[in-house]
Amino acid sequence: VGSQVVFKIQRPGIKKQVQADLRVLRFLVGRLIAEFPEVALMDPRGMLDEFERSITAELDFVDEARNMERFSANFAGDDLVRIPIVFEALSMSSMMSRARAR
Repeated sequence: VGSQVVFKIQRPGIKKQVQADLRVLRFLVGRLIAEFPEVALMDPRGMLDEFERSITAELDFVDEARNMERFSANFAGDDLVRIPIVFEALSMSSMMSRARAR
């Protein structure tokens, strides 16, 4: 009969844009600390490091798919938890790999 499907699409060039934005933020944090040394007590570099880890993980759809599979395995048999199925063969990274192999 069919299934409901959700597509998750990543904007082209987004990884490079995020890296550029992070470089700007690192510069700004450095300037902020240079101008206001007491700000270092709030650990803005540490906060930026954590933000970078988080935003970088959001861009890694392969890792996200692995996490969904692990989550699904952890809740197998629990009818109260519904986890989407990842169609790896239809993912862009898989499709790109097959196109290059031809």
